[in-house]
Amino acid sequence: MRLRNTLLASFILLFSSLWAHGQSRDSLPFLNKTAPAVRNKHFLPEAIQVEVTPRGLKYFETNLEGLLGVLGYNIRQGQIPELNWQSERSYRIDDIQLPAAQRELLTTISNLLNKWLIGFSFKEFRPSVQIGQLNYVAHFNRFAMVADPQLLRKLGYKTGAIMAIEMELSDLTASAESVRASDQNNQFLGAVGADQVSVTVGSKERPIKLRLPFYINVNSTGVLSFKAIDLENNFDQIDLDVKYRQLVVPEIAIEINGHRFEMSKKQLETEAADQLPELLVQVRGFLKQFASKQLPALLNQKALEILGEPIEEITLMKPVGSVAELPPHLQQIWGMRTSKIDLNRSLAIKLDAFVEDPLLPNSKPDPKAMARKSGWYSSMPPDQYDLSIAIDRGLMNRMTQLSFERQLFQNMPISAKDPQGPKMDLMLSPDFDYIPQPVGAPAGNNVTYAKVHTRVNIHKGYLKGLAEKLALVEPFEVEMDIVSQIRKTDQGEIRLYYYDVVDSSIVIDDKYLDFLGKIAPGTVRKKAAAGIKAMFLERRNNKDQLCEGALPIPSELGGIPLNIRKLGFDPSGRLTVYMTFAAPQK
Repeated sequence: MRLRNTLLASFILLFSSLWAHGQSRDSLPFLNKTAPAVRNKHFLPEAIQVEVTPRGLKYFETNLEGLLGVLGYNIRQGQIPELNWQSERSYRIDDIQLPAAQRELLTTISNLLNKWLIGFSFKEFRPSVQIGQLNYVAHFNRFAMVADPQLLRKLGYKTGAIMAIEMELSDLTASAESVRASDQNNQFLGAVGADQVSVTVGSKERPIKLRLPFYINVNSTGVLSFKAIDLENNFDQIDLDVKYRQLVVPEIAIEINGHRFEMSKKQLETEAADQLPELLVQVRGFLKQFASKQLPALLNQKALEILGEPIEEITLMKPVGSVAELPPHLQQIWGMRTSKIDLNRSLAIKLDAFVEDPLLPNSKPDPKAMARKSGWYSSMPPDQYDLSIAIDRGLMNRMTQLSFERQLFQNMPISAKDPQGPKMDLMLSPDFDYIPQPVGAPAGNNVTYAKVHTRVNIHKGYLKGLAEKLALVEPFEVEMDIVSQIRKTDQGEIRLYYYDVVDSSIVIDDKYLDFLGKIAPGTVRKKAAAGIKAMFLERRNNKDQLCEGALPIPSELGGIPLNIRKLGFDPSGRLTVYMTFAAPQK
């Protein structure tokens, strides 16, 4: 059985939202761009369920920066390529948030110039800004991601989740070789700006505080929705300091009867320095307004561009029971998509999944093989684990069903010690289900049990003595419940082993009873059952696996190592793996 490390792709997507708005679709790791095509997808509802407990969510309050570091993001310093921004609309002087006296003065000057200078026309302005490569250094006091179920309910959402990025920076310094601004509607004015500009925002006394909540959900077709909510900030209260080497301004001169009088750049710099405190007040107000409203709108627009299609994880898998390596066109295909997201005390993510075989395009899953209820079942207190993954028995049964239909469970050795000896075939697709822990079986957090119902055809050659051959007709069939032990190994893998057979489940039809069998059917059945049980006990002693290979439950989540704390196969029909987060690997 295959469960790739990408099992948690949708969960990773939640915590990728912080930087996803800056990525192109081709660069998003959770989109499988080379996934094989699948003609028919028989989705099993909620086949995989992921829960992040309050304890697990708390992890992202203190370890988010380290996690981003593992993913290659250094939030404390970095570079941003050249930025170019151009307003989509034009503005009037009245649109600028300036004191009334300054706004009146600018309006008067504009009117006088338009009136007295022939050919001069000053239109509404449409700003454009160019910033050279930007280098920044930030000092964080806090960088966290938190869940906010209260805001979710306050805003009236019934499903989905609201997460929030919370930051506190003692200061942030950004520097650029050049900053230029121009007016696209009045290009004769040229460019204004400065060279070797340095801007420091915040201070130890008045740190920057930001909180960006965002809502995330998925619709009925598997399309993920992302909505950034108003960004809370204190930009209007923080310290803001600007330094530059020199100003760059247009050349302004007045000529009277051949006499040219140029504007004094020195005086302009003096005026700029005098006006800078007032200008910075205006800048802080603009930053607050932009961050609160316009920035979330930009993020939401970017999310619409990226998240316009259902997000599915599709991959090839080696069929259960296949010994030989197979070329891609002979492998089976499995995939999943997020179907539901909920946030209460825990974050719950449910995924629909499918398994298909290109050689069996008309095969449909058996609805009776699914879990019997959709409620969440947990056998471990939530304060003792961070993350759990519950795998519906229907997904396991679908994998074995396709292998059964491909006839991969044929001519299997009865005895693992004698691969050339008598053989057996499965006549009924194996059906995984819950079973209480067998009496006397090893217990503990690292082991759980499941029963596998099937019917086995025993080939000729199994019966040895004359009495056995007179009692049963070869070949004969036995229906039974095999007990499988699901165990975490010393290497941290999860494997399925033979453990036992349920004595009372062994059934041999009357048509397989021969002369002696019809005389004493009870005795014959009892002796045959003892032989079947001995066969499985031999496999247990030989440490034979029920299914070859390990269940590759994720060993990490986006750089976070996962430690398995407990296994459980619950009465609803799910195999649940409980895990804790470790410190991000560097």
